[in-house]
Amino acid sequence: MAGGSCREVKVTLGVQEEEFAAACRDFVLERKPDLAASIVIVDNQLRIANDPPVRLAFVELGLARLVRVLHLAIEGKAIALKRVPRLLFDLSSYKRKILRALGRDD
Repeated sequence: MAGGSCREVKVTLGVQEEEFAAACRDFVLERKPDLAASIVIVDNQLRIANDPPVRLAFVELGLARLVRVLHLAIEGKAIALKRVPRLLFDLSSYKRKILRALGRDD
Protein backbone atom coordinates (compact mmCIF):
# COMPACT_ATOMS: atom_id res chain seq x y z
CA MET A 1 0.00 0.00 0.00
CA ALA A 2 2.42 2.67 1.13
CA GLY A 3 6.12 2.56 0.77
CA GLY A 4 9.01 4.81 0.06
CA SER A 5 12.65 5.26 -0.39
CA CYS A 6 14.88 7.89 1.11
CA ARG A 7 13.90 10.23 -1.70
CA GLU A 8 10.12 9.85 -1.90
CA VAL A 9 7.04 8.48 -0.22
CA LYS A 10 4.84 6.34 -2.50
CA VAL A 11 1.18 5.59 -1.86
CA THR A 12 -0.91 3.30 -4.08
CA LEU A 13 -4.29 4.88 -4.82
CA GLY A 14 -7.76 3.67 -5.68
CA VAL A 15 -9.95 5.62 -8.12
CA GLN A 16 -11.57 7.91 -5.53
CA GLU A 17 -8.25 8.33 -3.72
CA GLU A 18 -6.61 9.42 -6.96
CA GLU A 19 -9.21 12.18 -7.28
CA PHE A 20 -8.56 13.25 -3.69
CA ALA A 21 -4.79 13.21 -4.30
CA ALA A 22 -5.16 15.32 -7.44
CA ALA A 23 -7.24 17.86 -5.53
CA CYS A 24 -4.67 17.98 -2.71
CA ARG A 25 -1.83 18.40 -5.19
CA ASP A 26 -3.70 21.21 -6.98
CA PHE A 27 -4.40 23.00 -3.69
CA VAL A 28 -0.70 22.84 -2.79
CA LEU A 29 0.41 24.03 -6.22
CA GLU A 30 -1.91 27.05 -6.05
CA ARG A 31 0.16 28.33 -3.12
CA LYS A 32 3.53 26.71 -3.89
CA PRO A 33 3.93 26.09 -7.63
CA ASP A 34 7.62 25.33 -7.10
CA LEU A 35 6.61 21.97 -5.58
CA ALA A 36 5.18 20.62 -8.86
CA ALA A 37 8.02 18.14 -9.32
CA SER A 38 7.81 17.09 -5.65
CA ILE A 39 4.18 15.93 -5.68
CA VAL A 40 3.36 13.64 -8.60
CA ILE A 41 0.55 11.22 -9.41
CA VAL A 42 1.48 8.50 -11.89
CA ASP A 43 0.23 4.95 -12.51
CA ASN A 44 -2.30 5.04 -9.64
CA GLN A 45 0.42 6.11 -7.26
CA LEU A 46 1.00 9.33 -5.33
CA ARG A 47 4.67 10.20 -5.00
CA ILE A 48 5.70 12.88 -2.53
CA ALA A 49 9.29 13.97 -2.02
CA ASN A 50 10.49 12.76 1.37
CA ASP A 51 11.34 16.30 2.40
CA PRO A 52 9.71 17.74 5.55
CA PRO A 53 8.57 21.03 3.94
CA VAL A 54 6.97 19.15 1.03
CA ARG A 55 5.25 16.64 3.31
CA LEU A 56 4.03 19.46 5.55
CA ALA A 57 2.71 21.44 2.57
CA PHE A 58 0.82 18.39 1.31
CA VAL A 59 -0.85 17.87 4.69
CA GLU A 60 -1.51 21.50 5.60
CA LEU A 61 -2.23 23.08 2.21
CA GLY A 62 -3.62 20.04 0.42
CA LEU A 63 -5.22 17.53 2.74
CA ALA A 64 -6.56 20.04 5.27
CA ARG A 65 -8.10 22.14 2.51
CA LEU A 66 -9.66 19.09 0.85
CA VAL A 67 -11.36 18.20 4.13
CA ARG A 68 -12.65 21.79 4.56
CA VAL A 69 -13.86 22.10 0.96
CA LEU A 70 -15.63 18.76 1.03
CA HIS A 71 -17.41 19.58 4.27
CA LEU A 72 -18.47 22.99 2.90
CA ALA A 73 -19.78 21.31 -0.25
CA ILE A 74 -21.80 18.90 1.87
CA GLU A 75 -23.18 21.71 4.06
CA GLY A 76 -24.06 23.70 0.93
CA LYS A 77 -25.80 20.65 -0.50
CA ALA A 78 -23.55 20.69 -3.57
CA ILE A 79 -23.14 16.92 -3.18
CA ALA A 80 -26.10 14.56 -3.49
CA LEU A 81 -27.19 13.42 -0.03
CA LYS A 82 -27.05 9.74 -0.99
CA ARG A 83 -23.33 10.09 -1.87
CA VAL A 84 -22.33 11.78 1.40
CA PRO A 85 -21.82 8.72 3.66
CA ARG A 86 -19.61 6.90 1.14
CA LEU A 87 -17.68 10.07 0.30
CA LEU A 88 -16.99 10.80 3.97
CA PHE A 89 -15.89 7.19 4.52
CA ASP A 90 -13.56 7.37 1.51
CA LEU A 91 -12.16 10.71 2.66
CA SER A 92 -11.51 9.38 6.15
CA SER A 93 -9.75 6.29 4.76
CA TYR A 94 -7.68 8.42 2.38
CA LYS A 95 -6.67 10.81 5.15
CA ARG A 96 -5.55 7.94 7.41
CA LYS A 97 -3.62 6.31 4.57
CA ILE A 98 -1.79 9.53 3.69
CA LEU A 99 -0.97 10.46 7.29
CA ARG A 100 0.31 6.94 7.97
CA ALA A 101 2.48 7.02 4.84
CA LEU A 102 3.90 10.41 5.80
CA GLY A 103 4.61 9.26 9.34
CA ARG A 104 1.95 11.38 11.04
CA ASP A 105 -0.86 10.21 13.28
CA ASP A 106 -3.02 13.37 13.25
